[in-house]
Amino acid sequence: MKVLIFVSAILLSACATKPGREIPGAPDNSAANALYEELVESIKTRDNPADFAEIRRIYIHTDKYKPYFGPEMSLSKTMFNALQAENWDQCIESSEQILNDNFISLNAHYGAMVCFYKSEKADKGEKHRSILDGLLDAIRVSGDGRSAQTAFYSTSTAELRAFLQLQGLEIVDQALVHDQGRAFDLMGVRDPQSGEEFSLYFDITAQWARGFKGLE
Repeated sequence: MKVLIFVSAILLSACATKPGREIPGAPDNSAANALYEELVESIKTRDNPADFAEIRRIYIHTDKYKPYFGPEMSLSKTMFNALQAENWDQCIESSEQILNDNFISLNAHYGAMVCFYKSEKADKGEKHRSILDGLLDAIRVSGDGRSAQTAFYSTSTAELRAFLQLQGLEIVDQALVHDQGRAFDLMGVRDPQSGEEFSLYFDITAQWARGFKGLE
């Protein structure tokens, strides 16, 4: 299996339009927290495509959700440095730390997949590959990215950038756009195979609204 290793570039999506389970209002987000943990266990133990869109929708309502100030960026740097140094144990440890805080992290599942494969633990590598594919598919079905009206749903900047690079696209530029009360990252990308450049919209309204609550 040929594995592409993205290191420094990766450091730095409405879900499927089907309605999900309702989250009863709770000041401490306890209902969302419980449902998130239920979905984590479901994804670990069975293959249900609907769970991936649902967990991305639920995650932004949990206490774990910190799109701008969470630990993923520093831990991702440690993980990818370990991957580059072929320190598979450190890579796996860092990926597991990220996933304990953010189970939908594309970076962490990618890192875990590679490092488990390299550690000759193919069964665990395959599980992370399967989860990574499920999360990528959940983003793909959230839109086509060609307009603000059909934007991909994004839960974080790290997710957005990893998603693009795991499609083999190079990021050229990034701009913040507001349209009809919603916030979007307009990403300029290049296909290195064809040289084609184009733009993709990502709806970041949820992370924009939730991410800075701690600063109020």
